[in-house]
Amino acid sequence: MNDPANPKSVIAVFSPVAQTQAPVAPAPLPVVPAQVPRQAQTTAPREVLLTVKQSDNAISVSGFTQTFNGSFTLQAPIGKTLTLAVVATRTYPYYIWSGCDAGNNQPQGVCTVIMNAQREITLRSSQYPYSQSEQTKSTLTVLNSGSGSGHILADIQEVCTVGAAGKCERDLPLSPGEKYTSLIALPDANSVFVSWSGPCTLFFQNLCRIQLDTGKTVSVVFAPKPSTFLDVRSFFLRMLAAATSTWNLKVEKSGTGNGIVFDDSKKISCGETCSASYDNDELLTLSAVSAGDTSFFGGWTGPCNTVYQNLCRIQVNGNKTITANFTLNPAKVLFPLTVNMDGIGTVTSDPTGIQCGSVEPSGSVCEKEFSIGETVVLKAVARPGSPSVFSRWSGACANVKGNVCTVLVDAAKTVTATFAYPPLQSALFLSVRIEGQGIVTADDEEITCGLSGAVQQNCARAYIYGTTLSLVANPAPSSQFFGWGSGCATIYQNLCRVMMDADKTITATFREIPQKKTLTVVSYGPGSVKSATGGIICPSDCAKEYDKGSAVTLTPVPQAGATFLGWKGACKGQEPCAVSLERARFVYARFRLVNATLSAAKKGFGTVTSIPAGLVCGNVCSVPYPTDMVVTLYATPLKGQTFARWEGADECKGTEPRCTVQMGIDRSVTAVFLPSSSF
Repeated sequence: MNDPANPKSVIAVFSPVAQTQAPVAPAPLPVVPAQVPRQAQTTAPREVLLTVKQSDNAISVSGFTQTFNGSFTLQAPIGKTLTLAVVATRTYPYYIWSGCDAGNNQPQGVCTVIMNAQREITLRSSQYPYSQSEQTKSTLTVLNSGSGSGHILADIQEVCTVGAAGKCERDLPLSPGEKYTSLIALPDANSVFVSWSGPCTLFFQNLCRIQLDTGKTVSVVFAPKPSTFLDVRSFFLRMLAAATSTWNLKVEKSGTGNGIVFDDSKKISCGETCSASYDNDELLTLSAVSAGDTSFFGGWTGPCNTVYQNLCRIQVNGNKTITANFTLNPAKVLFPLTVNMDGIGTVTSDPTGIQCGSVEPSGSVCEKEFSIGETVVLKAVARPGSPSVFSRWSGACANVKGNVCTVLVDAAKTVTATFAYPPLQSALFLSVRIEGQGIVTADDEEITCGLSGAVQQNCARAYIYGTTLSLVANPAPSSQFFGWGSGCATIYQNLCRVMMDADKTITATFREIPQKKTLTVVSYGPGSVKSATGGIICPSDCAKEYDKGSAVTLTPVPQAGATFLGWKGACKGQEPCAVSLERARFVYARFRLVNATLSAAKKGFGTVTSIPAGLVCGNVCSVPYPTDMVVTLYATPLKGQTFARWEGADECKGTEPRCTVQMGIDRSVTAVFLPSSSF
């Protein structure tokens, strides 16, 4: 566990690696017919390329019917003005453009590009909002003290490139609160990553975790890739590739649409055959074709070497899976909507198409196909001159208001309109009562029942037998709807559906909204804080709302080997604490390990011993010590070996065989021994 009071940093050291064989340049992409929308050309004889680099947002481009996912390249007539807009974000909710002619660096906006030459646009995503205000930006400076080169990524988005002994500067969003930015160093093909240094709170291989609460400068070392040493990982990968004569390539399809994927060797036709074996390092091209005009191809997901529209160029040097994404074209997918009649009447639709029960010369039409996602409004009317009245809807109505039924066409749907003959009897009365502060209205607008002082107004109405209507309860600003009394045929939240088959009195109850106050717990160290009520289990869930004036009991729970130091804020002492929430409260809890574990490891041949005694590694390599103790470690090489350096905790570094470790938290160190002949 990281101790905020004792930030640590380490230097990552990488061994030289061998020069690997230059990759085989991919063969030119074949021309494969596909149903991929393309900018219509009129008189312009020339086209130029637009390249968009991004992660996984969905982007629309003016003049193109499809949506582009991930990085993509398209052609447009020279001089054409294109407008790019983000229609869906996948990973992070915020983004910013760069390289635009208009809209450049406009957060959450569109990007306008004039295609007077080949253009490249970058879209960066972030989990934090971008802003033009300098108060919300931090300048990151990266210095390369090596003679190699590479790329720097911030939260998986590339921000700059550094050459030999070079530097780059970029304005990045501030890291608010306890948020951190992850920097990743990626070496170029002829370089290797060596180390990070600077104000990083965490180092792990080529990752540097940093809080950009102000301008920061970090150092990276990229070195030229040596040719005299063997890259062990590449060696074993080449050995595995040589031993494996074939690899399996699997194609998957995703999305709401459909289509087929095939390769230029015709081994895969997915469809039916979605996987095949290929020789090691075989280059092939996958083509995606949508299923007629009911779908369109939305992009590739997976390890394509290069992508152009519906083509994926891939080198099969391992078992791989590629996903082709197809999106449904809702304008071309139709489902039937069927209306059944029970009794005498007519049902018409908007949009037009259904006129069920009609006596017009055009005849009765009770079934019609509509586009998927379309909303159809059906209206039922008793036939003029008939004693029948409209009674009710049943079936696939998404919403009912009187004689109107609304249907969402997302599959084949059927509804039934029922017309009835009322019995010869006197009118039936519906009365509404209000408890609390609110108002009840009927969908025929004949009842609008609320309180005027202590008197309920407009709360009763006479209806004929068989009438169906809906009552809707809406609370006053300081109240909330609590529930309906008896008399409703069906209830959905604040809606009561009434069937008038007898005199009825229906009560709507409203209650005052209780005020809420927030209790926030902050836990430091190896322990947690739990509340008796409300569900606080901090540090995983540390803030909850409670009714104003309530008392919440908090209990500290130290981890094994730790002790509770005490409360601060709204609690004092070391005992369980009851917090009274007359206002918002903050409580701080601190824990500390009684003992911390010192773990030693070694590379090569030698021993690591400690003072105070206890650690003898080779034999005993992990020993607990009191958290306030200082431990001295000694590295002793065996014959023919030389101590090279320490790795691990900040206190142990360099080439001296003696180092001192201040316990406080668990510590890990590594002693590196090398053969004497290597020095």
